[in-house]
Amino acid sequence: MKMKYYSLLLIMIIPLLSLAQDTEIIGIARKVYQQPQFQEMYRDYIEPKVKLNKALPLPPNWKTEIKNDPTNLWKETEDNREYYIVTFPINPDIDTGFTMNYAAQVYIWKDNKKPFIIFLGQNGMGYPPNWGQQ
Repeated sequence: MKMKYYSLLLIMIIPLLSLAQDTEIIGIARKVYQQPQFQEMYRDYIEPKVKLNKALPLPPNWKTEIKNDPTNLWKETEDNREYYIVTFPINPDIDTGFTMNYAAQVYIWKDNKKPFIIFLGQNGMGYPPNWGQQ
């Protein structure tokens, strides 16, 4: 009987933990996306989606090239390092002028919860999270 009780508790608790984690990650992404320099592109009326990804192992020469380029947004990457992608969806019937099917995507390292890239859906370009700040 105890085993069934514990199993039931796990079934109930695990989704809540995942929801809490997603809520925290979405909050971090919103702080990046709500900055004044992104104000004209800001859309947040559809619930953002969170996806966990893993950095692919790269050949040594690529790793060196990335690490030695101070402008490379992936410079902190390591083989198999996990990161979240928070996607802010759009409604293409309402939001015109977007070349991507999202308003923005914010990339956040899982281990330290540090945002490292924001992609804007109007042009598909990636920027550092503090791009354009004075």
